[in-house]
Amino acid sequence: MSRLTAFLAKLIGSFMVIVGVAIGLHKQASVESIEAIAQTPVLLLVIGLIMLAVGLALVLRHNVWSGGVVPIAITLVGWIILLRALLLLFGPPQTVASLLVAIRLERLFYGYVGAAIVIGCCLTYAGFASQALTIESAER
Repeated sequence: MSRLTAFLAKLIGSFMVIVGVAIGLHKQASVESIEAIAQTPVLLLVIGLIMLAVGLALVLRHNVWSGGVVPIAITLVGWIILLRALLLLFGPPQTVASLLVAIRLERLFYGYVGAAIVIGCCLTYAGFASQALTIESAER
C-alpha cells in the first residue's frame, strides 16, 4: 500500500468514525439538521462546493483501481463524493429532499451510521496497520 493510500485510509476512516459516532449519539438532531440543510439552497451550494473540492482532489490524486480493497475503497469514496457534489450543484433542491425520503433516512438512520462506522474502522485499521508494517520492514 502506498504512503498516500495509507494516509488517506487513516484520514477518511477516522473522519467516518468520528462523524458517525457524533451524529449517531444525536439521532433526532442529526436527522432534523440534515432535513433542514436539504431545504436550504444556500447551504446545499456551499456544501456542494466543499464536496466538489474534496472529491476532485481525491479523484485527481488517488484514482487507483487495483492493488487491493483499501486503494479501491478510497477511490470509490472520492468518486462518490464527487458525484454527490455534482448532484448538489446541478440538481434541483427538491431532488435532495426527495432523496432523503427515498432512502428512508430517519427509519434506517442507525444502519447508515453503523455502516459508516464499520467502514471507517476498517479503513483506519488498514491505514495504521500498513504504517506499522512499513516501519517493521524498515527496521529489518
